[in-house]
Amino acid sequence: MKPTLAEKTLSQARAQLSATGRGAVAIVVAALVAIGSSPASAADMVWVGNDSQNTGNFKNSGNWQNNALPSWGYTNSLKFNQNQNSNVTTLNYDWGEWRQVNDIYWDSTFTVSRTLSASNGGGIGFKTRIENNSSFTQTVAMEVSGGQDGASDIQLNPVNGSLIFSGTLWNDAAPRP
Repeated sequence: MKPTLAEKTLSQARAQLSATGRGAVAIVVAALVAIGSSPASAADMVWVGNDSQNTGNFKNSGNWQNNALPSWGYTNSLKFNQNQNSNVTTLNYDWGEWRQVNDIYWDSTFTVSRTLSASNGGGIGFKTRIENNSSFTQTVAMEVSGGQDGASDIQLNPVNGSLIFSGTLWNDAAPRP
């Protein structure tokens, strides 16, 4: 059976990530059929984008479910669920250091296109998956490092909307400093 364009694109992205090791990769993956998004667990870090100061900063508790800053770690997934305040137009990772998560994904209830970027440096180390289950294009314009905490591979899954990578994507299976 002849592979689809999405399968070819994913295969090329995996080969490029494998070949470059720790090198930077800029990838635009247009479409891929995947099995969908995981439901939120109690440990998920759920973004609701309700910052009354309109900053979109990760350090602002108003952007998180129950107005509480999340607990970072490989057992918690970073889930972009809603953008309740339409004036919050950025997803601004302002921690200035590396933090770890299980997976990063945009849920189908995230009904806007946003760019995930870092204003103070640092980045996010994830175990296996970055997935866009939203119908809107999502952009990652910051350093992210996949294959963390013993994961053997990484998955880039634009399930419904496109996923654009314009920042550095590491595939080095080791936590960043």
